[in-house]
Amino acid sequence: MSELTVQIVSGVAVPVVLGLVGWVVRKAIQDLKSQITPNGGSSLYDQAKEAKDLASKAVELGVLNEARLKQLETKVDALILSRIP
Repeated sequence: MSELTVQIVSGVAVPVVLGLVGWVVRKAIQDLKSQITPNGGSSLYDQAKEAKDLASKAVELGVLNEARLKQLETKVDALILSRIP
């Protein structure tokens, strides 16, 4: 190859390779930042709202379970009383 061909190839290949390496490094840093940030970077307001929603759902489930338990107790009591001669 002549010197001109080598200079043209190196003049094109070097910037392409450096651009590719730079992109890979930027992508890796971006991935690391997203892994370090808790909850994907949501704000404290969003986290507090989510916690409030989960707490209200837990209360609703507790009330529902208590009502079901009372119904079950009533049915068991009725069954026991129906078996007594």
